[in-house]
Amino acid sequence: MTEWSEDTRNRLENPRFWNDAERHRHDIDAVLAELDRRAERIAELTMVLQEIAKGEGRFSRDQFEHACNTVEDMKGLADKALNGSKQE
Repeated sequence: MTEWSEDTRNRLENPRFWNDAERHRHDIDAVLAELDRRAERIAELTMVLQEIAKGEGRFSRDQFEHACNTVEDMKGLADKALNGSKQE
């Protein structure tokens, strides 16, 4: 789970900010869960992009015979990035 700063937690839990913090507790939890999910997804996408950016392995070859493999690899990575980690 993402570590939130004390300031962020205080703002989210401030009754003046939420009008009635206890009434909206489930809203706060839902927002934090969604932010955690998005942070994990950003980390996954960053890893995929870093792999491509290294320019190593199949991505570093400039010979025609390897071009097809590079395109297929990038298509697979793009599909994985767009559809999440459902495919391995």
